Amino acid sequence: MQNDFYEDKINILVDEWASRRRKYLLVRMLKKEAEENGRMKKLEAYCEEFYEQGLRRRVMKGLKIFAQMAGNKNYEKRLKHKIQIEVDAKVIEKKN
Repeated sequence: MQNDFYEDKINILVDEWASRRRKYLLVRMLKKEAEENGRMKKLEAYCEEFYEQGLRRRVMKGLKIFAQMAGNKNYEKRLKHKIQIEVDAKVIEKKN
């Protein structure tokens, strides 16, 4: 009778320990999974931002080159116009 009493108490303690152990393992597994999901989301966000930043840089580089070319064309036009004026002035001067 006494042994049955202690055996029941021991079984209750073992069941409680097993229950706590299962809960602990479950919480640990859920925490690990949440960390992995969080890490993946952060990595995806970083990659997306990196890609967008590259696109912005490419666009800015294209605009910069376009602006330089446009500026060079305007400079070329002005230079041609000045040279034409000087040539016309020299021609008029030679004729006189």
